[in-house]
Amino acid sequence: MEHRPIAQLEAALDHVCASPIGDGRLELIVSRPSNATREVLEVAELDTELGLIGDNWSTRPSKQTVDRSPHPLKQLNIMNARAAAAIAGDIADWPLAGDQL
Repeated sequence: MEHRPIAQLEAALDHVCASPIGDGRLELIVSRPSNATREVLEVAELDTELGLIGDNWSTRPSKQTVDRSPHPLKQLNIMNARAAAAIAGDIADWPLAGDQL
C-alpha cells in the first residue's frame, strides 16, 4: 500500500474532524491471530482478561510493562473510520492499520 499525499490527507481533515462525538457505528472488526496476519470478523467476542478473542494481544509482549507482559489497559485499539478511510482509502486496506475496531 502506498502512502497518501499530504494534500489528500489535509483535504480529508475537515471530514474527519466532523465525526460524531458520543455517537457512531462500528465499521470493521479486525483480529490479529499473529503479527503477520489480519482477519476481518463479522462478529467478535470481547473478554475482560483476554481482550478480543482470537487476537494475539494476550500473548504479545509490551514495552510498557516492567515484565513485558501484555498491557492490561491496551487490549483494544479503536480508530476513527473516517481517519482510516483518509489514510488507507478502500475499506479492504483498513486492516493494515493494525487497529481492531
